[in-house]
Amino acid sequence: MNEKSIWSTTDALLIVLNCDNDEQLKGYKKALDKALNDSNVQKLTIVVLLPKDVDKNAMTPHFVIYYVSPTDFNFFGKLKDIQLLDEFKLDYDTLIWFGDDTHRIFSQIKKIPFTNRIGVNAARSYFEMHVTADSDEPALAVQFVHQVLSKSYSE
Repeated sequence: MNEKSIWSTTDALLIVLNCDNDEQLKGYKKALDKALNDSNVQKLTIVVLLPKDVDKNAMTPHFVIYYVSPTDFNFFGKLKDIQLLDEFKLDYDTLIWFGDDTHRIFSQIKKIPFTNRIGVNAARSYFEMHVTADSDEPALAVQFVHQVLSKSYSE
């Protein structure tokens, strides 16, 4: 019998974060860096959902992070970021969605086939696993999710 976990079997990971500011994102990044050091993830894409009043150009740039605001959608609700749409065509094992899942990008994300769909403090039935983190503090939420996804299961 092989002991595995969702965390240990994830090679390609898509993370969606709801962030209100750069400080909150820095907390997520620091916690994710620590968690990802203990992973097999080879492909990582992070989508940061920003409120309309936050200037995404003022956010700290990073090569795996895509910033999305309500202005990134056309009148018909189609995402205008061609590079991010190309990322969505790639294969991912696991989706981890942190927070509010009512964003317009959800319809784009649903088109991607995932082996594991985890919603953290998210409500939709689309997610196979719902994790409720007691804290909205990024470091604690990421640490809790990492612990849950690292639990072994038998094959």
